Amino acid sequence: MPHENSVKESGQGQGLAGLGALLLKCTKCGECRSVCPVFNELGEEKYVARGKLALVDALGAGELPPTDALREALEQCLLCLSCEARCGSGVPVSRIITEARAELARDLGRPLPKRMLYRLLASGRGMVNLAFRTGSLLQPFLFRRIPGTSGLKRRFPLPLVDRDLHVPRLALRPFRSREERFFPAPDSRDTVVFFTGCLTNFIHTQTAGSVVKVLNSLGISVIVPGDQACCGAPAHAGGDFGAAGNLARMNLKALNRGRAEGKKVVVPCASGGYMLKSVYSLLMQDDPVYGEMAADTAQRTFDISEYLVNHVGLGNISPHVKSHLSGPVTCHDPCHLNRGQGIREEPRALLKIVCDEFAEMEDPGTCCGSGGIYGITHRDTSKRILEKKIRSILDSGAGIVSTGCPGCIIQITGGLLQRGSMVEATHTIQLLARAMGLV
Repeated sequence: MPHENSVKESGQGQGLAGLGALLLKCTKCGECRSVCPVFNELGEEKYVARGKLALVDALGAGELPPTDALREALEQCLLCLSCEARCGSGVPVSRIITEARAELARDLGRPLPKRMLYRLLASGRGMVNLAFRTGSLLQPFLFRRIPGTSGLKRRFPLPLVDRDLHVPRLALRPFRSREERFFPAPDSRDTVVFFTGCLTNFIHTQTAGSVVKVLNSLGISVIVPGDQACCGAPAHAGGDFGAAGNLARMNLKALNRGRAEGKKVVVPCASGGYMLKSVYSLLMQDDPVYGEMAADTAQRTFDISEYLVNHVGLGNISPHVKSHLSGPVTCHDPCHLNRGQGIREEPRALLKIVCDEFAEMEDPGTCCGSGGIYGITHRDTSKRILEKKIRSILDSGAGIVSTGCPGCIIQITGGLLQRGSMVEATHTIQLLARAMGLV
């Protein structure tokens, strides 16, 4: 996990003064220019890692004042980790960018929509459930259905909602309930804790159901803590370490309480798994109680594909596959799964036992342009980045594109619909459940 190694060099929330040694690592070779999806579209030095690091260095030295223009340059980053994976000097770019965003928020304040979003997510399960429930009820009045799909489009102009933006339907009932849920497997041989993440809980509830059904069918019992919260990725990306830290504490408590204590944690969301594995330890490093809990939890956390392949085993899964998916299937590697967690082969191993033909697309690890809320706040650039991903998917000839990130599924589905394509974007666990005859 290259990113984990780099970010552990220093903590989070210490301000620009703690970045000096990290900034000096940059040799200004410009290798990051070859892999940055934003720079490839906009072509300006301030939008690539080398340029951003120079801006942060000047800000820290007092040579540049904190301005909205500087903030916008630093906001033009998907935190996709492409530059970190390519950097021969091991510069922790995402660590530096988020720290600089926090510094600018202290000087300039934070835009109201982001401030409201981070506060809402950090407010706990009750308010978040209420917000999503309200959104679910309002959607029919604000959006119209896209015929033949599960998506929506706006009925009239709305802030931050592009006229061609594909909006997923919110579930009327989230997957998680207030209380802990336990799904026992017959002749259970293991018990795991299920960290759902927000999109799986409030939008892709069928993915959450597939996780439970697949694991139960393989003899794995599942605990779903009711008091888990947002993983904190949006707040962390925006440099709101206070909100991200509060969410980390909520989740660490939920995942280490009662019969969940000491159990393996499975996650079907690339960003959720990345937060649990790599970021919580940074956020909690100065906390004597939660710091140790974060480090222990990180060692017990697995992406769902990682758990199935490396702990259950393909030999135990294959006998449960009842039918193969017809037609070629391809795979998109989410940034926080591929580069963030070093997981690339496990999803493919699962796909190859459930489909007749696997068709690798060109550059499956390039970002789709979603980047948390980047796809909303920087819609034009996001669409240009997405277009390359859609071309790769269509050129592969596949009828299904599989991935391990709910956010990527929403982004890619929107891009495919824009092209009038019938290619289905879905989660890998959904395809496994389908082949096992569970859905």
